[in-house]
Amino acid sequence: MPSVHSYFHKGEKTLKEEQTAPVIVLVSGGADSVALFLRLISHVPVALSRGKTPEAISKERLHVLHVNHGIRGLSAQEDAEFVEELSARYGISCTVREVPAPAYALEHGIGLEAAARELRYGAAEKLASCLAKATQTRPQDVRILTAHNADDVAETFFMRALTGSGAAGLSAIPTWRGRIVRPFLHVTHEQNCEYVRLKGESWCEDETNRDQAYFRNFVRHALISPAQTRDAHAVDNVVRTSEILAQENAYLEGVVTKIWPGLLKQSGNHVLAFDAKKMNALDIVLARRVLKRAFSKLAQDPRVRFESRHIDAVLELVSKEKGTISLPGELFAEVSYGYLTLTRATFSPAQAGWLSLPGFRAVSLNAEVYAQILALPKGADPLYLAKKAALLKKPTALFDYAALGKPLRLWIGNAQPGDSMRPYGMNGHSKRVSSVMREAHIPDALSQDVVVVKTEPDGEVLALLGVRQSEIAKVSEKTTSLLVIQKEG
Repeated sequence: MPSVHSYFHKGEKTLKEEQTAPVIVLVSGGADSVALFLRLISHVPVALSRGKTPEAISKERLHVLHVNHGIRGLSAQEDAEFVEELSARYGISCTVREVPAPAYALEHGIGLEAAARELRYGAAEKLASCLAKATQTRPQDVRILTAHNADDVAETFFMRALTGSGAAGLSAIPTWRGRIVRPFLHVTHEQNCEYVRLKGESWCEDETNRDQAYFRNFVRHALISPAQTRDAHAVDNVVRTSEILAQENAYLEGVVTKIWPGLLKQSGNHVLAFDAKKMNALDIVLARRVLKRAFSKLAQDPRVRFESRHIDAVLELVSKEKGTISLPGELFAEVSYGYLTLTRATFSPAQAGWLSLPGFRAVSLNAEVYAQILALPKGADPLYLAKKAALLKKPTALFDYAALGKPLRLWIGNAQPGDSMRPYGMNGHSKRVSSVMREAHIPDALSQDVVVVKTEPDGEVLALLGVRQSEIAKVSEKTTSLLVIQKEG
């Protein structure tokens, strides 16, 4: 437990840690990163967190990171030496990392630019963790500064527009994202070049920046440069448009957050099910955003790209009220029985096993099944309690514990081929579980989330939690003890 002093002064300690935490500066050797470096050592104030007052960063906190992506051979080695010499001249520690971007791009099936970016940020995150440990600083207080500028914002805007992005993709590059800070997004590349010249320093020219085989370079030279020739304020105008879109995007995302609970009918590790009728009536602008958020929640690989055509294809199914479609990232969409179900193909089914009575058992990463035995007091109405349980939102099953034979355990898991049960109200007639699911309008994708309760692994089904219960050991007026089984999560 904290002492009185530490409890009431914990805010001061946190603030002090934030003000002394290491700050990593990504320096490639180009004009923009050199300008960033020079501004920082010249004590130009920087806001290291959203809402925080800009502050000058002491030299002791700065640590330069240069990443050689293994693309440019000897010239890349010369860039590394340039950055090391620049850092040493100003008394700033410097780390150089070499990463195999071409091999990484080939292995993961992505472009060279994307591979270099992932490896660069990965190296920065690793260094941040090492510096936090070495300086006994909270990892979340370490910052990684990059030299993104206004030209980068404009280039990214056009790149995403050409590939069919919506408002979110066209929004301005964020100044803060996690530990990463981009403090000079309002400054143009030419202003950075001029700043470095005024400081009497030089920079390295990356010859690959002229190669228009790279998408960003094509946009820079074929679109941005001609636009600036026609209007000197072209980049500023695009940045302003991007910022407006970012504000509008934030507002719409807030609306989606509010309506999400009313649309979502069921969620799990591998599945999201929405009310298809409500989705069909939803404004298409919001419906697209709901799907985009759903895709991002289900996709395991953040590199998987969902385009507007994928979103509209799913919404077309919603408008037709039935159908199935495959999506990137091993996702599937199905509209049936009033549900829009989005499913990831690779998932872990409910973990089968014995449920102790009483006791609980995890059936997935975020769901558990609980069993309770309740002795009814004299005068209690068991049938009334059974009716009340049927109204609960949690999947629940009630049994006459004595009529069940007072077992010490039951088997829980997923429905298996050939499973059958004697559903309540059918006078003891048997029915296949698959038929019971279909009659309850449970889409195939959601059936994997239904917990099946059995007497034995190969025994008769007692209940499909939240769907149907069997006639076995049903609650009656003579019931004196209840077995209550519920699924949480």
